[in-house]
Amino acid sequence: METPEDERLDVTKEPVGLSFTHSPVMVEEVLSYISSAPLGLVVDVTVGLGGHSSAILESIEGSQILGMDRDLRALEIAEGRLARFAGRYRLALSRFSGLSAEIAKLEGEGFSAAEAGVSAVFADLGVSSMQFDDPTRGFSIRADGPLDMRMGPSGSSLTASEIVNGASFDELVELFYSQDEPHAKRISEAIVRNRPIDTTAQLAGLVEKAVPFHFRKGHIHPATRIFQALRIVVNDEEKELDSLLSQALDLVMPGGVIVVLSYHSGEDRVVKDRFLEASTGGCRCPKVLGCVCGAISRGVVLTRGAKLPKKSEAETNIRSRSARLRAFQITGGE
Repeated sequence: METPEDERLDVTKEPVGLSFTHSPVMVEEVLSYISSAPLGLVVDVTVGLGGHSSAILESIEGSQILGMDRDLRALEIAEGRLARFAGRYRLALSRFSGLSAEIAKLEGEGFSAAEAGVSAVFADLGVSSMQFDDPTRGFSIRADGPLDMRMGPSGSSLTASEIVNGASFDELVELFYSQDEPHAKRISEAIVRNRPIDTTAQLAGLVEKAVPFHFRKGHIHPATRIFQALRIVVNDEEKELDSLLSQALDLVMPGGVIVVLSYHSGEDRVVKDRFLEASTGGCRCPKVLGCVCGAISRGVVLTRGAKLPKKSEAETNIRSRSARLRAFQITGGE
């Protein structure tokens, strides 16, 4: 049922005192999938500033949430945003790989939703608006800051600076090629030749000069893939995403859902492939013969292709423009 425009929940407004603006991406679409699941524990593994979690708690009667994040500052802000839902949520400082352990902790504490089972796992991948907007974190190409890029500074020792200034030419080329950077060799040569490189502005400027002139124009900064590649390694994102999807497929109850928002083709491809494999049980039998290998499906893919943000959202929320949503429903192999 549609609600009059002036009565809809405004999840883009921050509680008084928070210093970061936050516009959670594709909220209506996320809610539509999570609300279809049976009641139980909803795990938001990227609670960030609490935008999606607050929308879930506001819109789904009886819902309870475990909000996870590897960034302590984000959890502090989320706590303020979710305070009005006291008793219906718990927050945990954790990476994706800690999902099962955090749920076990809640079960031990007697949190009712955890005892009922996991009804949904939601992930909004990538860097949060707060992290991008804080130059000291080192994620921004356009604002100068240290070459850090750790999502959770207290949980990781590796920084982007160590990779940029310590990796060999061949290692840098391989890393940048992994993110489909066509000028990986030219950029790697420039980095090695100009080390040490201390700040994000230095690196971004160096990359921009290294690529051919006609690639320096346009909406996307030429250092975008370089920063992305460094961030992924610093935060061990590929391994963490694989762990998250594996655990979620095992933890979510029949009828429950896994919903993932991704922002670049590499992440989206991983999610797509894992959901497809789970839907077929890994069966490789020719379709004309039917399955004879005994593979058991884990569930069904709910999204035919990646779901994109509405045009109206893409026009008003710049960070939604590259978003791709995929959803999977567990059927229990029945």
